[in-house]
Amino acid sequence: MHRLVFHSVVVFLLCISGLFATANSVAVGDTRTFWVTSFVNWPLVIPNSDKYETPATCRAVTDHCYIFVQDSAWGTGLGVVTQSHVDDFVTALETRTPARTDSGLMETIPTTCGAFPNAIDRDEHVYVLITRFQDLLAGMLLTSYFDRANQMSNTISRLIQLGYSEEVELIYVNANYVSLPFNTGRNQAHGGCTAALGQLCLNARDMLDGPLVFDGIPEWLKLKNGYPNAPLVGINYPQQFWNDPATRLDPDIATYSLLDITSRYKYLGAFVTFWQYLSEQLGNSAVRAVAVNSLPGSTGFNSAMSSLGTDRRFTDLFEDWSIANKLDDSTTASIRYYHRNYNPSVVWSTTTTSYPDTALGDTLPGNATRYHRFQNYNGGDQKRLHFIGNNGGTFQVYRLRTTNGQRAITQLAVTNGECIEELAGTETALIVMNEQLLGSATYQIVAESVSTIRNPEPTEQSSPQPFTLSGNSILSAGAGNWTISLTSAAPVSIALYDVAGRQLYQNEFVFSTGLHTINLANVLSKHANGTYFLRANTPAAVAIKKIIWLH
Repeated sequence: MHRLVFHSVVVFLLCISGLFATANSVAVGDTRTFWVTSFVNWPLVIPNSDKYETPATCRAVTDHCYIFVQDSAWGTGLGVVTQSHVDDFVTALETRTPARTDSGLMETIPTTCGAFPNAIDRDEHVYVLITRFQDLLAGMLLTSYFDRANQMSNTISRLIQLGYSEEVELIYVNANYVSLPFNTGRNQAHGGCTAALGQLCLNARDMLDGPLVFDGIPEWLKLKNGYPNAPLVGINYPQQFWNDPATRLDPDIATYSLLDITSRYKYLGAFVTFWQYLSEQLGNSAVRAVAVNSLPGSTGFNSAMSSLGTDRRFTDLFEDWSIANKLDDSTTASIRYYHRNYNPSVVWSTTTTSYPDTALGDTLPGNATRYHRFQNYNGGDQKRLHFIGNNGGTFQVYRLRTTNGQRAITQLAVTNGECIEELAGTETALIVMNEQLLGSATYQIVAESVSTIRNPEPTEQSSPQPFTLSGNSILSAGAGNWTISLTSAAPVSIALYDVAGRQLYQNEFVFSTGLHTINLANVLSKHANGTYFLRANTPAAVAIKKIIWLH
């Protein structure tokens, strides 16, 4: 509710900001001083104190843009922005891009993100300021940026702590990239310009879009126009995600922490991969439908899907995308699990080749995925997998099985957070997804030999039953209690075994009639995460319970 109220207030203020705006008239040679953000303290940028003034001169006027260059960055020769660089920008903006020979950015971007805004200054032109960035990486941290403060009056912008406003549609491009003496630098700058222009359009639709839309779609537009999804320093955004596929992809998160630069890169890689997948599945119109929808988060995404006449929702597409990132095979079950024009190389989270293996599993963020592969399980005892989800996670588990070179994908039924699957074929994989919206959840996978499992289900071997054994099958530090209830006083033997049948603990008690507590946390804390079996017996009966220990 607070978010919607804030959104309404911001929209009202933006409308007031533009009521008395008048169109500008700019010509080549005109000068102007701009407020520019310093990123020396990035990501802890303070809107007012980290802005400084930079004089610049208009070097080109196109049908849609005014291109200004910082005066101290302008000149002839190496290391400065020249007229040739500006002409290249004019071509990219108005005529063609590496992947689109028939149209420039000012035409291609609105087809995805909606029309460029002009409410703040009533001018159809967008200002492009090419200026040397100041940051903690010698001016090479960013290729471009968009500052939403410029989309409102200076008074209002400063009132809500966004810093000084130019009161025009404006993006900033890093002259340090533009002036590099080879085409790679210019392509980086043009790609950055693409992303900033995309954010300018998206901001006009919904200022509160989360990073999946506000950062992700502009990054995808770079790909669509043939520009690299990586800064010149050599960090490939998609590859960062492929190396860590347990990266959260959540439309309902308002912002991601930018304190860790590497984390930001892998999020951007996940976003690009997702929007590329969506465009291949449902067409570019699907990306546009999300971009122009004014509703926030998953509500807006699902509303956009409804407008296209499809019943696929974000959770459906998230699951299909997660499978396609690893499977990427048009011959397996469904075209849903295939990237037509993109080839992600997502790594395995774990590979198991010896058994038992009780060290699998982890904490998985919401809307994130991990991939576990199992090999070398043929011969000897039959092997099986036991999946146990914990902490209220909404887990979806898919089995990817390879048999005689053929792969098949099957969704497993997860009941009360658990499922059991026998290993067959030549290779088996579990694709584990957590669709929990908030927070994270832990899970455990136990790869075990069937012959070593000592009757994991409870057995009480006399009638009437002389006692019952009860407790949580998933234990963690501080929560290791089990309860034994006796109908009459009796000696009780308690023992704990691992999956190989080794006895780890044994003790004898004499209990009276009623309830008695057995705490196993101190015993289990000396052992690794995994599956264990608790055996309790009296002279009249025995019971065995399976325990999953996570700490």
